[in-house]
Amino acid sequence: FKAASLVDMVAFGFHSNPTKALGLAVTLAKKSISLDEQEARAYSALGYVYKILGKEEASLTNTKRAVDLNPNNQILRWYHGLALNTFGHFEESLSQFETSLRLNPSGVKSEWHLLFKANSLYHLKRNEEALLPVNKAFEVIRSDTAREFYHQQRAVIFAELGRLGDAKAEITK
Repeated sequence: FKAASLVDMVAFGFHSNPTKALGLAVTLAKKSISLDEQEARAYSALGYVYKILGKEEASLTNTKRAVDLNPNNQILRWYHGLALNTFGHFEESLSQFETSLRLNPSGVKSEWHLLFKANSLYHLKRNEEALLPVNKAFEVIRSDTAREFYHQQRAVIFAELGRLGDAKAEITK
């Protein structure tokens, strides 16, 4: 669990030495996996580190392994969805975000699940559809970072839909 915590600290900018933290997270995750090959969170943390490092195959392999080991875990599905989204696999990432939301619609980080579902839909050019989860996310947003991402998502979706006045209004919020 420490590996996952280190990864989260780096991802959200809370660690003073990200390079060292990511290296330690890899070491801890691999150690955890060597002790218990069924430790889904260790695979997820390892996959997320590889996502940050831009290592697509290693990232997707490890985050998928985590989901395979624990398919009913909302957070593991979200991390796999993020990896898929990062590397341009938008249909597959959409499926992961939808499943994570079905598993726990108001769970931890649900606003992020909704926002990244919208992001996947945006990349698939399904912009009208993307407005639904992005608007629902606003109802459950718990952080300023999520709120900023919400406005960015709405702005780009509105711009793609040709609603430039709405896009400009989102940028100023």
